[in-house]
Formats: sequence, C-alpha cells, structure tokens
Amino acid sequence: MGALCALATMDRQALRTQVAEGSSFKHVLEVVPPVRDLVHDFLRSRYTACLAALDKIRPALELDMYLGAHVDVLYALIRKRAIVQYFSPFDKVSLAKMGHVFGTSETEMEDEVSALIVEDKIQGRIDGHNKVLYASESDIRSEAFSRALSTASRYEENAHAVLLRMNLTRCGYVYDVRDGGDEAMEMRHETYEGGMASVIAMETDE
Repeated sequence: MGALCALATMDRQALRTQVAEGSSFKHVLEVVPPVRDLVHDFLRSRYTACLAALDKIRPALELDMYLGAHVDVLYALIRKRAIVQYFSPFDKVSLAKMGHVFGTSETEMEDEVSALIVEDKIQGRIDGHNKVLYASESDIRSEAFSRALSTASRYEENAHAVLLRMNLTRCGYVYDVRDGGDEAMEMRHETYEGGMASVIAMETDE
C-alpha cells in the first residue's frame, strides 16, 4: 500500500531514495516481489511493464478493506505521473508512440495528454493534425527571461554599490582603529552650503 501511494505522489528521486533504496522501506518491498518489481519498472521508465503489473494485482487490492475504495483514484494518479515522467525528457513525441507505451489508442492518448496540459502537469502543446506532443517553447523563453532578470538585478546592485563607494570616497572616509572590541559603523549627515554630504565615521573597537 505504501509503495503504491509513493508511486502516485513522489517524484522519481524521492521514490528511488526513500522507497526503492531506502533502508527502512527496502526490506518491506522484498516481502512483496510483484510490488518491488513494478516500482523498479517505474524507476527504469518501463511503463508498459509497470502498468501491466499493476493490472495483475488490482483484483487483490480491490478486496482490501482499507484500499479497495481508493484503487481507481490511486491507479489514475500513478498513470498520470507515468505519462508526465515519460514525456519529460522529450522535445516532441508521437501520440501514437505514447499510446503504444501506455496501452491505449492515439485518440485516447490525446485526450489524456490534453487533460494533463489543462491541469498544468505537462508543459506542452499538441499538434492535432500530425498528432505530435511538443514541449512548450514558452517555458524555455520564460526560463531565459527569468535568468536575464536575475542577471540584470545583480548588475544593478553592483553598479549601485560602485556609485555609493565613489560618493563616499568623494565625501571622505575617517578610520579610527583602536585596540579591542568589534567593528562598528556610524553615519552622520551634515548639511553644507552646496547640498547634503555624507560623512562616514568608522570606529573599530577590537
């Protein structure tokens, strides 16, 4: 039960480290070889084998007094996660090929993928004429734009620091180095005839 819930909710890395290879859970999986094998199939991207194994154990799960009422939802979540992970490394993939992997028709596969796009689980778009799923170019542009904004922000901070340093140098630094204590900074503003000048007094108590 725990392994199936993990399949439905965890990403690949968490599933590997906490379930398949986790010191506390790994021994539990060894007791139930069919579940252990389907978890490994999922991690190795063998989704056809994984889903076939799930179908084999489904009758027993439906008789479980705790899990039986939730089997449909659980299986749907596992299937959705499998489809999302299958597509993640691709720039584009044929819906017919996906349908073959997941045991369904091209049309039904298109419906499933469309629902995942609407749910924002898959960042992509469907070419309805050629029946091809493409990774969304907008995400690539958005990521590049975010990086550009971050770089510009850092540049602005650095430029501001340089200008501040130049202004403070023009106003003059006063360093007073003494023995003992921590370094402290005090800033005082004095008004001169030509405007406002900032004088920084640096006191060092070591």
